[in-house]
Amino acid sequence: SGEQVLEEDDYETELIIDGEDARTEILLSIHEAKKSIRVRMFMWRDDSAGNMILRALEKKAEIFPDIQIYIEKDSFGTLVYNLQNIVTFGRKKGDIFSTVKGKTFLKTHPNISLKYVGSWMPLSVRYVENNDHSKVFVFDEDTENVHALVGGMNMSDEYLSAKEKNSPELGWHDYMVKIR
Repeated sequence: SGEQVLEEDDYETELIIDGEDARTEILLSIHEAKKSIRVRMFMWRDDSAGNMILRALEKKAEIFPDIQIYIEKDSFGTLVYNLQNIVTFGRKKGDIFSTVKGKTFLKTHPNISLKYVGSWMPLSVRYVENNDHSKVFVFDEDTENVHALVGGMNMSDEYLSAKEKNSPELGWHDYMVKIR
């Protein structure tokens, strides 16, 4: 079938525990990428962590104008964050690509694409069949430097910040795995 099967010695894995280490690894991987960055994300909030990742991608696109950046966002995850923004009267930020800065980022750089995946209708059969809860980064596909970060962390302060005693919303305990 033409599929390449990797032997155990052909790759390395590294467990990344909790948000601060995941954020550091994501930012380092964006900085080091030369050819492509692919992000598939359930939720990406317009907060400090989400904006930090967006700024890193923007800087990468300015320094390497030929780099390809592909962003795939879950439709329902986007809807959830935008509804949270409305019902909390702005206390919880919405989806980053629903903001002016997110839309400007996409328009300014010709090698960046955004694709929504899944269904916008949470109570439909189509939602159950098509929505994707993935959180995946793939850097420099089809090169010897290819690596991926996979796990459970969305792009938001809840996931990518240190645990704070006074805030049950920040510093969720979660994992990512780096595969090289």
